Amino acid sequence: MGKASDRRGKDKQKLKRSDDDNSISSNKRIKPDEEHTISNKSFSTSRKLSGTRSQSGNPSTNKDADRIPSRRLKVYQLPNILELLNKVARNNDFYKRALVLKLKNQDSELVELDERLRSTSLLSSSNVKTETDNESEIFKRRLEDVLKWKMSRGKFRPTLPSLLAKNSKDEIGKTVSEVLVRLKGFDRDSHIENSDEMFSTGVIDEMCKLKGIGPATASAFLSFEVPNIVPFFSDEASSYFEESLGPIKYTAKFYKKFVDCMISETERLNAHEADDEKGYRDDSKGRSDAKNPSGKESLDAQSKGLRIIGKGWNFGRLERCIWTITTLKEKLSDEDWTEFCNS
Repeated sequence: MGKASDRRGKDKQKLKRSDDDNSISSNKRIKPDEEHTISNKSFSTSRKLSGTRSQSGNPSTNKDADRIPSRRLKVYQLPNILELLNKVARNNDFYKRALVLKLKNQDSELVELDERLRSTSLLSSSNVKTETDNESEIFKRRLEDVLKWKMSRGKFRPTLPSLLAKNSKDEIGKTVSEVLVRLKGFDRDSHIENSDEMFSTGVIDEMCKLKGIGPATASAFLSFEVPNIVPFFSDEASSYFEESLGPIKYTAKFYKKFVDCMISETERLNAHEADDEKGYRDDSKGRSDAKNPSGKESLDAQSKGLRIIGKGWNFGRLERCIWTITTLKEKLSDEDWTEFCNS
């Protein structure tokens, strides 16, 4: 009796285990997504490596993956950064689009402020002065506009306006007047070959005497006066030289290194631009000589066909292009960013 009872107990346990196994098997069958995941662990790994998926939800093709990864790279790491810089430099609409994307609720105001600051200068104060203005009022308003532009275009720092407001109109007038005197020997077409030339003027140190003004705001203010002498110390432009400069520091020492980086990069871009123009001349001459072996028409064809890429790279142009690409990369959809990179 005891043995028979034991056998029946063991049979029940076997039957229970069999039912449990069937239940597990059944659960796997009714969860195809889970089964697919378990049986395709390698796909999960490959997805992490590629990092992209098409709109249909399927893994991207290798071709698509090659077109999108630039979204995850820093601007200076983009494989076609030189092409993108030239593209933005040739078409100011990209910059305006970035301004609009930066502050959608204040888009027109920022665009108008940017255009006004870039088209006027205190060094030729007739274009910023009205009959009722005195110099101190002009300088104060200009400095407030530049600070507003800087914070709208970059990181908003709410304490800066209140710090700037602690400066009296006379203090601002005296400081800016001294800076303009030191810049009298320069104009908007002047340029420097190294950071020592700019720092020897003392204009950055003079501007930084005002409350709430550091190298970044000082450079923003002065970049509208002498764009080839004082580059704007923006976060975006600084990040572009991250490999050389390291993490951004808002100090005069760091800014000096930044200026040297900007000089080197503008020289590189101007050299590349000159090579492009020379290549186009040679190409135009070759096509003309093929049509006319005598070469009599080659000079005329060359002069008519010469593509002028631009008026040359300067600090202002370079900073705007870097800022534009950085902002578009951040604000555009994947589809629009891919189109921008590959169009």
